[in-house]
Amino acid sequence: MKIIGLLFFFIIMISSCGAQEFVDLKQAIANNDKVTYLNLRGKKLDSVPNTIAVLENVERLSLWDNNLNNIPDEIYSLSKLKYLYLRQNQLTVLTSAIKNAQKIERLEIQRNKISFLPEELCLLNSLKYFNCGENKLQKLPKSIGNLENLNTFESCKNQIDTLPESFYNLHNLQYIQLAYNNLSYLSVSLNGLKHLQNLNLEDNLLHQLPKTIGDLKDLKSLILTKNKLTVLPEEICNCKSLELLILSDNNLTHLPSNIAKLNKLRTLILLNNNLTEEEKDRIKIALPKCDIRF
Repeated sequence: MKIIGLLFFFIIMISSCGAQEFVDLKQAIANNDKVTYLNLRGKKLDSVPNTIAVLENVERLSLWDNNLNNIPDEIYSLSKLKYLYLRQNQLTVLTSAIKNAQKIERLEIQRNKISFLPEELCLLNSLKYFNCGENKLQKLPKSIGNLENLNTFESCKNQIDTLPESFYNLHNLQYIQLAYNNLSYLSVSLNGLKHLQNLNLEDNLLHQLPKTIGDLKDLKSLILTKNKLTVLPEEICNCKSLELLILSDNNLTHLPSNIAKLNKLRTLILLNNNLTEEEKDRIKIALPKCDIRF
């Protein structure tokens, strides 16, 4: 009898959990107090009614892959909203009302047509994951460094040419994706990103790296493919946790003399550089346990 009772309990729990996810907007509004997850992905929506504000218990809202030009500001006032997926729409702007989304932890706005991010975005103290890639961004908000709990920042395939100085104050960042932008410079304040583990700067315009990159003691992965690097600072060899280093398609003629210090390096890719055979042999000897590709 106890086993039957437990089975009945789990069936009720599973049914209850399933009832909390809705895939139809009208049905969700009619059952507003039960909705914790509203999934409207790929519904070909071109608008969202203001009545969505009645979903006072919604924690996860997906409007991914629709035809939305804008969304009602009421969405940002949903008091329990933690995850908001707006990717792959036709959005051109985020309004200042974004500041009301104080519980939001994950925000995805990639693959839209947004050219400007409001400073009010930087008031989202709970934000941990932010993806704004594949838009038309040229700048980031000056106060982006206020996002003190941000763990992951992705902004590939934009037109960003510089990072605001406050960006380097994001001490909790572990993953940065800034591939396919127009960055030509990194500040010496790079060492402020002290917990950074993964940095992708593929296809930018970097001519050099600051010496302070050597202070990134937790850095495990560094991707610098398709830049304009001619030399690496010796200090990069202080990144003792580095396991993956990709330097393909640059103008390097040699690597730092103390490259052997990167004894945790497992993969080093150097395709399409200007290394001599003598330099290649030196690198192989210095890193005998590393998979090196020239």
